[in-house]
Parts: sequence; C-alpha cells; structure tokens
Amino acid sequence: MIPAFLRDFGFTGRAGPMQRAGFVVDKSILIAINLAGATLMAIAGAYLSDYNFSEKWEAAKGIGIAAALLSCPYLWMAAGFLASATGSVGTYRDQARQQRENSQLTIDAQNAANLIKRKDEFIDSLKSSLNDSQVEIEAAKAELRVRHEDLVKTALKSACKGLNFSTYERISIYYEFNRDFYLLARHSQNPEFSRTNRQKFPINQGVLYMAWQHRYWKEDECPISTELESYKKYLVDTYGFDERRISEFRMRSCRYLAVAVTDADIPIGVIVFESISPEFFARGEGDMVDQIFKYVVEYEGILSKFLRDGIELNREKHIKEIPDGPSLEKDIIELGALS
Repeated sequence: MIPAFLRDFGFTGRAGPMQRAGFVVDKSILIAINLAGATLMAIAGAYLSDYNFSEKWEAAKGIGIAAALLSCPYLWMAAGFLASATGSVGTYRDQARQQRENSQLTIDAQNAANLIKRKDEFIDSLKSSLNDSQVEIEAAKAELRVRHEDLVKTALKSACKGLNFSTYERISIYYEFNRDFYLLARHSQNPEFSRTNRQKFPINQGVLYMAWQHRYWKEDECPISTELESYKKYLVDTYGFDERRISEFRMRSCRYLAVAVTDADIPIGVIVFESISPEFFARGEGDMVDQIFKYVVEYEGILSKFLRDGIELNREKHIKEIPDGPSLEKDIIELGALS
C-alpha cells in the first residue's frame, strides 16, 4: 500500500525506504527552491524603499564591503528571482516528464488492452473451431456406431440361419462396462422381438449375470409366459426381477442359454440365445445346446472383437475418460499466452 503523501508526490512504483526517501527529497527540492525564491523576493521588497545603496557603499570599509553587499536587498531580490526561475523551470520540466510518462503508460495500457483483446479473439476462434471439430467427431462416431451395430446384426442374422432359428427365437449380445451390461445388437426373424426397449441393464440380474459369473447359464425350467403369474413369480424368485420390469418385456422367453464371451480368458460380454417355446432345446437336428456352444467356440474371436469395438464406441466411456487435470479451455488460454 503506497502512503498518501507519496501518492501526492506522484510516486506509484515499489521501492525500499531509502528509495522512497530519495524520491521525496528530489520532489521537495523544487518546492523548497520556489518557496525560498518567493520568500527572498518578499523580504527584499520590504527593504527596497528605505535602502540607499550609495550611502551604504561609501560607509563600507574593509570587510564591511562584504557586509554591505550581503545586506543589499537588490542582491537578495536577484537571488530570489533566480531561485524562483530555477524552481519554475525545474517544476515545468518535471511536469513535462510526468506527462510523457503518463502518455507512455496510456499507450502501453492501450497496447496491453489490444493484445488481450486479440488473445481473447484468438481463444474464442480456437474454441469455436474445436467445438465444430468435436461436433464433427461425435457425428462420425455416431455414424460408426450405427455401422458397427449393422455389422454385428448381420453376424447374428447369419447365426440365426445357421442354427435354424424360427420366429420364436432371438439372439442378443451384450458387453460389460462400468458394472452394467449394454446391448450391442440383437436379431430375430420376428421383427417385434428384434426391437429394443432399453440399451443398458444392471449387471446383477437375469441370465446375463449368471453367465457372467459362471461362464454360461442354461434356463430350462421357467414356466411359459401364458401362465403369467407363475412366469412372473419364477423370474422374481430366481433372477431378482420386479414385476414392473417383467411387464416391460417385449419377448417373454422361457428358455435361455447365455454364454460369456471372453478376451484373453477374461469375460467382456455375454451372448444370449432365447426362445418363447418350451421345446427350444429339444427341437431340430441334434442337441441345440451343443450347436450353440459349437457356434460360440468357433466365432468367439469375432464376437470378442465386436464387443471390444462396442466398448470403445460407448458414449459413457468417452465422457468418463476425460481427464480431471487441466481443462481444454486452460490449454487454449496457455497457448494464447505463448503466441
């Protein structure tokens, strides 16, 4: 905090005690010279009317000459005038210097303001470009997700044909992320069963969770959905569903075979084969369970690749992996400061 008396002298910088004292002395000298000159002229003027120079000079002898000169009001008047002139010139020059410094400070402040404005404009422009790029990236990712889902659906469609699935069956594949299951794709010859109500499912419910824990899960005891009360009770008691959730099922299957899909022997998802027919496992040529396991073993490499890509394209994964460190905006500001 700059003391008030220093601000009155025009001091605005930071300095030590000796520098501040020197600044005050430097400013005070001009004021003292002006005051001394005015005082000398005032005193000399008071004695001029009664002063007789010739009389004083004739009476002066020896060292009295010096005393006569020193007591001459004309001499003090001249000294006072000279002091006043010196103080006035010094004050004028000091004021002119201060005006030049103030003008330079004004120019520097304006230049700084212009620089800040240009940096702000640069940052705004860069932000806008980044936002536009982000929109384009998200649009490209959305398109990639759609194409990836179509590719997986094509693979599931081929599996349905290979396993001779009818309009009573469906295949769905899910990947696990952040302790939830996400539906990657599904297919059924019945278009109603191919439709989806939800994309995200809790990990701790249903045949998905059982297969996730035990690598596979076969359900062949569930009542058919026409026995609705028994069907609901079985799912509530066995898999932890609530009745409201069961009422939302678009396909009320009673037979399931869920198999965990692994990557380097680590489960990353589950593929589910299901049917509303209680004869699902018994129909067709050979044992349906064997056919399904044969399919999963043969195509597990492709299925795991589908799941890995699905995880990488997951929107929530992208959001949650944004670092908690310096924000993009801070990086832009730092980049602008270096430019």
